Amino acid sequence: MASSTWTWLGITNITNASTNWALTGGPGNAGGYPQAGDTAIIPGGTIQTPLLTDASLNANTLDLTGSGGVIFANNTTIASSASINATSVINATGTADTLTLQGPLTNSGTIEVTGTATSLAISITAGSVAAGELLNGGQIIVGQGDRLTITGGTLADAGAVTVNGGTAVISSVLTGLDNFAVGTGGSLELTQAGTRRRSTAVSTASCWGTRSTSARSTSPRWCSTARTTSP
Repeated sequence: MASSTWTWLGITNITNASTNWALTGGPGNAGGYPQAGDTAIIPGGTIQTPLLTDASLNANTLDLTGSGGVIFANNTTIASSASINATSVINATGTADTLTLQGPLTNSGTIEVTGTATSLAISITAGSVAAGELLNGGQIIVGQGDRLTITGGTLADAGAVTVNGGTAVISSVLTGLDNFAVGTGGSLELTQAGTRRRSTAVSTASCWGTRSTSARSTSPRWCSTARTTSP
């Protein structure tokens, strides 16, 4: 079936209700809401933010525009109950977009901040039965002149966080390989238990660090760049 494009209306927060969506491209489907392979546009200014409970993206694209946001709620202890598969993309192009994680979420796809002066705030909080965690086995990308913040919970980064000339500020507890890269003109700030390290790249940078398994860990993450500042 050909893919479709839908725009969120946000009368309620229920994502599988046809009254919350407008078909803006493609053939649509009998359900009247996005299915696997579809694109969903989430603008700001709606009454309700879409709530995806124990749900997975399957070859989907979520476009967050303006001050658009989305909430993933995982009411289990299984991280894959809320997930983004390898062919799915969350693309933030607005000036004040938000991604809220309640409980664990597995990202095997791409979370990207693109556009002009775009900002995405990722907030990781506890779910109903499990702590908040973003298991990033995919990619998180910050474009030129854009900004990403990640707060709360744990960021388990077996994938990659790439700052291509934008700014990323991460204060979540870090575990895993800590695979960070900072491109020309980019800035990455990692705050861990009161220790702050900032990398400002004139040329491409790479970052690495020791594994952290506790919220009390003070292991700093180091960045190798042409110019590094540590306030």
